[in-house]
Amino acid sequence: MSVQFRMVDLASGQRVFTASSPTMVTGVWFEPETPLPELTSGRSYSWQARVFDGTTYSDWSRRCEFTVDIDRPNPPGLTVTPEGPYRVGQEITLQFSDGGSSDVVRYGYGFFGSETTSLPAGVTTAKLVLPFAGPIPLSAWSHDRAGNPSDATTVDLRISQ
Repeated sequence: MSVQFRMVDLASGQRVFTASSPTMVTGVWFEPETPLPELTSGRSYSWQARVFDGTTYSDWSRRCEFTVDIDRPNPPGLTVTPEGPYRVGQEITLQFSDGGSSDVVRYGYGFFGSETTSLPAGVTTAKLVLPFAGPIPLSAWSHDRAGNPSDATTVDLRISQ
């Protein structure tokens, strides 16, 4: 058996890719022998597949549609209140904004450049208890619908005992 694949640009209706898999036994992973073309960020496409048993092609599968998004969102706006100085155990409020990106679906934040907590973009504030003393960088990231993360926005907190 083999599988034939096709991809169409939804805006133009133009076929941008057609290829077949190698002939293999059923029950294994099929993929095209030809590399996929480079797709354009912001464009929408559909793909379909059909099986060839050596004699007859099946009907094409239902269309699966997707939009290519390789563009990273802008870093989020991040405001910390109250303003310092800070102390261990103090609760602070983080205020997030989308940084001008229209497709942010969540924010992530954490200490020392590591994202440990996230919240949906519809929630723009979070409470945080400062866990330990020292100069501590607090970073935040925006994530878009495609899962692309932004660069970090970092605020340096100086926390005393």
